[in-house]
Amino acid sequence: MKKIVCIQLGIILIGMIVFFITNPSVYNKNYWKDIGLGESHLYADVIREFGEPTEILHISDAESVVRYDGVSFVWYNADLNGIFVCSEITSSKISFGKKNVSVGMSKQEIQRIYNRGFIKPIKDLSNNELGYIDGTDDTWVYFKFNDKDVVNKIVLAHGV
Repeated sequence: MKKIVCIQLGIILIGMIVFFITNPSVYNKNYWKDIGLGESHLYADVIREFGEPTEILHISDAESVVRYDGVSFVWYNADLNGIFVCSEITSSKISFGKKNVSVGMSKQEIQRIYNRGFIKPIKDLSNNELGYIDGTDDTWVYFKFNDKDVVNKIVLAHGV
């Protein structure tokens, strides 16, 4: 009897391990590291990592966009000392996770990757968008699609 119980517990334990390996609660643990942005999300870190930007656009006194080839960073505050808002990725050279999620993937591929495990979808988005809350720091990942349902922009933001 003890042997049967031990075998059953072993099977359950192995099943749980397989479940958590194949159905992780997160797809990518650190999107920010993958795009080269330090944990502090400071403008000085972006300059240190990427060099001088190709363009700095001051949208208003309350928001600035720092652009590089294929990636942009948005901050509240025109002097770039404010709160980091989000990153916008338009280059297929930047990818995330085991499946190399990137610009250029189809809507079906994104859904297959993110509609599993415990990743939370963001609701009430338009037909040309998908969004998920992923990662240990509740990173919000938005996928914007062109008229052929191909990703043309990925937006990363911190959860609110």
